[in-house]
Amino acid sequence: MRFRRVATFFIAVVISTLYLVPSVGTRSGAVANAQTLGQGFSVAGDFKGAGYQQIATLHDANDDLGLRIGVLDRTTPDPKMLASQWFLAGANSFDLGRMKVAALDLNADGKTDIAVLYNDGNFTVRLVAWVSTGSAFTYLGSLWRHTSFDWQRAGDLLTGVFTGSGLPGILIPYAMDPYELKFLYLEATAAGIRYPGDRGLYDSGP
Repeated sequence: MRFRRVATFFIAVVISTLYLVPSVGTRSGAVANAQTLGQGFSVAGDFKGAGYQQIATLHDANDDLGLRIGVLDRTTPDPKMLASQWFLAGANSFDLGRMKVAALDLNADGKTDIAVLYNDGNFTVRLVAWVSTGSAFTYLGSLWRHTSFDWQRAGDLLTGVFTGSGLPGILIPYAMDPYELKFLYLEATAAGIRYPGDRGLYDSGP
């Protein structure tokens, strides 16, 4: 009797797993999380070039590997923010589970843009970008690529001015091993993204 109960329990678990638990990916290696704003990414910046901060949100509204980017702003004296859509890509365009997101001014026009480190798999990553027009985002595509990059070693992106050039850049925390950390660096220049090499701006190792 006890064996029958145990067998019935495991059969029920298998059935519920196969038929009741929804898939989270629609292609090999896809994650497709971020169906809601709360599961997506939020970054702050002056996307309108208005002299104050707004919030940009990235999420996959339809759970189909699409991408929606909205901007939240206070457009009235009411402190509550209102959302407006600035970019929309259809199904099978982007997997948010493969993204690390940063906000910085890539083209020195006074408006904050969005840069994404994107995991292509097979130790390859790209930096893709959306530049702000002040009322929408324009997708630029790939600005930089690295073909020997372990995604699992990379931390969240940091933005700021980190060199004497005065230009904005992106730091990528990169764990060489449990005891060594590098900061890889991408700098936004008038000619495009400059990558000074795998040595980075900092290496805690020998």
